[in-house]
Amino acid sequence: RPGVVDTQEIDAAAFASCASLELFVIPDSVTFLGDGVFASCSSLADVKVFSENQAYMRDLSGALFTKDRKKLIFYPPGKKEGRYSLPDETVEIGPRAFEGVTALVSIRLHDDTVAIGDRAFRKCSKLETIVLGAGLRRLGTAVFQGCAALEKVALPDALEEIPNETFDGCSSLAEFHFPQNVKRIGESAFEDCATLREVIIADGVRWIGKNAFNGCCLLRKLVIPPTVETIGDSAFEDCATDDPPSALRKVDLPEGVRTIGAWCFSDASYLEI
Repeated sequence: RPGVVDTQEIDAAAFASCASLELFVIPDSVTFLGDGVFASCSSLADVKVFSENQAYMRDLSGALFTKDRKKLIFYPPGKKEGRYSLPDETVEIGPRAFEGVTALVSIRLHDDTVAIGDRAFRKCSKLETIVLGAGLRRLGTAVFQGCAALEKVALPDALEEIPNETFDGCSSLAEFHFPQNVKRIGESAFEDCATLREVIIADGVRWIGKNAFNGCCLLRKLVIPPTVETIGDSAFEDCATDDPPSALRKVDLPEGVRTIGAWCFSDASYLEI
């Protein structure tokens, strides 16, 4: 077959950020694709897969899946459609699968989706809404990092952790309700969520990571439950720097807090504790 290389493996991020790449053909010899192989390839609108390939397949939307369609590997950033719904048989979204897809405004997952990989929706700059199914059990790091248009998202109660950098830089995220079973809020989980006005942390949370809410400059209300034991460095730094009467003025620290990190509430200009 002239022009076809019998490559078996393509490692992680092998073609990431190749801005001029428009089409890629995966031959039947490929049995392994690393994470984020085509992440942020802004012009890539289609990936074709040889029908004889036993590991991967492409559906009519242009998305790349494992052969059994259980896992979505990649969605082309160059596609112009604004909405996407995950197929019923797909239960996992791979790392960096939608990274840099700038046209998407809305995404819907179903209740059988159990896992979303690291940075899966990172820098989806126009994404406003995403519906997550009740069956979600695993959320990677930085899943929604830099989704500047994301206004509201509800995480299912089955999740026990909000990982590092989950909503970092989601500057339009105005409200958030914590899942009932969350025990841990990761580092920089809500950093620079500049329009977030209320943070009512759910009972059961024990650990708030460093920089978790750093830069939430419009924060007006903060409730820390009695279960919290550790608040990391700079967790609420540069929060509530706005002028009264909108600024955060008071926070009640629970008796059970054992560790308050350096610069934890630094530059919260009008705060009383």
